[in-house]
Amino acid sequence: MPSLRQDWWLMRKASVAIVILAAGKASRMGEGGKHKLLAEFDGVPLVRRSALTALAADAASVIVVTGHRRSEIEAALDGLALTFIDNPDYASGMASSLITGFSSRGADSADGILVMLWHFHEASRCPDFRLSQRGRRGCRARRVTR
Repeated sequence: MPSLRQDWWLMRKASVAIVILAAGKASRMGEGGKHKLLAEFDGVPLVRRSALTALAADAASVIVVTGHRRSEIEAALDGLALTFIDNPDYASGMASSLITGFSSRGADSADGILVMLWHFHEASRCPDFRLSQRGRRGCRARRVTR
């Protein structure tokens, strides 16, 4: 049986920020090659598909951490209600992007943070991918609280 605290958590609408990591060098794509975030699927860059999925999730804010090829990533996301944060230390690895995203305005005051990788656009296939659903009915999302 759920405790009173669990019932309260489920009834309360949590403030959740989504942080999309889009700062990496895509080094596995080869030196000077195409960037996987900018690769198009059905004419839409994958990073834009991810952002659209995040925006549809009913989050308090959606933050995109950029770094390598920042201007191209931001151009692919033009016109969307996103917050962009630049990670000048992106070459040091994903941890610096996580720190940058978690400490940004919007994420630092949220009850929870969902980290979204570039390929998470497939979450839209799950009919209940909304943060208010808390990962029910077969969605592979898991809630982690601070």
